[in-house]
Amino acid sequence: MEGFSSAELKRRFHRSKPYGLLIATIVIPFILRSADDQEDWDKLATDAKDLPELLTAMQGKPGDNELISKRIVSMAQELFEQGVI
Repeated sequence: MEGFSSAELKRRFHRSKPYGLLIATIVIPFILRSADDQEDWDKLATDAKDLPELLTAMQGKPGDNELISKRIVSMAQELFEQGVI
């Protein structure tokens, strides 16, 4: 592509880091939950009246999993050190 360089790629990548943090804070609680804590998604889909209730039930309680908290905090600290946030 004309006018596109590795410097431009790095700039775009750096500019999109806040969006990555946002998506990660939404997705990580689902990924890092232990198998014992997982809800039956089929049951939740039929019992939940709307999507927010379903997502809240799937995420668990805040502070429920220390691993999740540590990972999100470390991502935010890394972006702060890089001057992104």
